Amino acid sequence: MRHLHFGAGNFGLGFVVPLFVKAGAKTLVVNRASPKTGGDAPSMGKNELLLRDQRYFLKYLNLSISQDSPDAVEEIRFDQFSVLDDESGYRDIIDFAIDRELLTITTSIKSLSNAAEVIACINEILIQRMKAKSRTFLVAMENGFSTSDLLEKLDQPVQTSRYCVAVESSVDRICANMTQHQLHTGVAVLGVEVEKYARLVLQQSNATKDLAKFLAPLGDTLVFTDRLAAYTMAKINVLNAGHLFIASDAHFYGIDHVDFFLAEHDVTRDTPPVEARRSFASGILHELVAGTRAAARYEYPNDIGFHELIDELTNDDAVEGIIARFSDVHDPVARVIARLKAPSTEDIETMSDFLGSFYRKVSKPVEAFVKSTGYGPPRITLSFLRIAALIARREYINKAKTRH
Repeated sequence: MRHLHFGAGNFGLGFVVPLFVKAGAKTLVVNRASPKTGGDAPSMGKNELLLRDQRYFLKYLNLSISQDSPDAVEEIRFDQFSVLDDESGYRDIIDFAIDRELLTITTSIKSLSNAAEVIACINEILIQRMKAKSRTFLVAMENGFSTSDLLEKLDQPVQTSRYCVAVESSVDRICANMTQHQLHTGVAVLGVEVEKYARLVLQQSNATKDLAKFLAPLGDTLVFTDRLAAYTMAKINVLNAGHLFIASDAHFYGIDHVDFFLAEHDVTRDTPPVEARRSFASGILHELVAGTRAAARYEYPNDIGFHELIDELTNDDAVEGIIARFSDVHDPVARVIARLKAPSTEDIETMSDFLGSFYRKVSKPVEAFVKSTGYGPPRITLSFLRIAALIARREYINKAKTRH
């Protein structure tokens, strides 16, 4: 199988590309047109030159892995690198993709609103492969839009073609920063800081059997399911929302890393002891679990199997697993709540936008909790008050945004 990936930023290089490389796919990594890229993708500079060597390193952030150990880094080698705004690069992409071999196209771009060149390239590839009767799997691997959203941007014949298999996904890995990694030989290579844990959940159907067979070497990292919505609900409502709340509480107490909030660390005199902080974080997650289970029953009232899967994905072991992950990964608070930025003027809309964005990310389990119990989740309510206090005290975070 061939693998064509659009997006050479933290998440693409830290999560998507390594999975397909490990499964044995011949992989082409595409960096978008550099003047329009933004975000964390490599610009036309040193990082891109390093990627032209067709290798980079994952640097694991886990505290349980000694940073002096060989296990702290992992080399990722891929087959080709191209830049979309380069004419020869564009032709290389098309030539790579129109081979009759099975192809999977993945994306890790943040938004479709400024991705016209990516959409046009994917569209041309799929039209040519459709004419050649060559099957292609299309997978969007970002929280900002779904594979269906991407498919709707393509030509109508592509949308309805049996040779284009749209596969929805749910992705999970903390991918922090890009660094320059120095080999023992003194050679500089690109590095991406990630956690060891990774999980890719894909929608299962009769059309995805060949993809499932190819990716089988990934083992427990990969899940194919006909209930993707349950995995997505559990991840967004418990894991992602919990991360936001715990990071904001850490920032409230002047703690700059999530793992420091959950472990013994030098803190101020006014900071609660670590046992209290861990208990509070666990309580936040359990309130989110209660809200998520209630939401599942409101949205899928007659689907007992969905309820049971949500209960399994959000059980006590799952909550403890999340606390263990957050405790083991040296993850900057600024990365998690980077949108808590100082307004450029005294315009209240800046903070209103932040609060609106934050609440939209956590509203579903919170509102379901209130609906099912008649009162607000106490720890979550306190966290919201602390966020308000941060804004009132003008304790903002002015860092570039990354994601997981």
